[in-house]
Amino acid sequence: MYFTELRKSFISPKGRFFQVFIIFVISLMLNILVDINASVVHVSGIFSYNNLWHHILVFLSVVISLSVFIVSFYTYPQIRNFRLLITGITFLTVGLLDWLHVLEFTGSAMDLGTPNQTLLLWLISRTFNVIGITVVVSSDFETRKPVKRRF
Repeated sequence: MYFTELRKSFISPKGRFFQVFIIFVISLMLNILVDINASVVHVSGIFSYNNLWHHILVFLSVVISLSVFIVSFYTYPQIRNFRLLITGITFLTVGLLDWLHVLEFTGSAMDLGTPNQTLLLWLISRTFNVIGITVVVSSDFETRKPVKRRF
């Protein structure tokens, strides 16, 4: 891609990177808003309420990740799109790592112990998610050979 085309794709509303730029700006604005409100709202007073929401959101993350994997796994033989296969593998990995995070809540045999280990598991999960989505978005896979589902 030439530099002028890259510059036009950033500026153009229908450009390739415009949506990424908008999401980055919105995320930055939300981060600033949370930083401003952090001094007003005391999180320690409503910790148990936030803990419940955290459990619910992590469980929904597992359900959504595994749902995306199942849909991509069963639609790949009809579509034969390699991007769909990489998306499924990415969400399977993220779903399994988030499931380990859910098992940590119950105090079962998979108890991870310290909050640092839980944070590390969460960061590894999100890193796999970022790498997989980046590969899917940034590459053009035009495969003519079908990949068998057993792989």
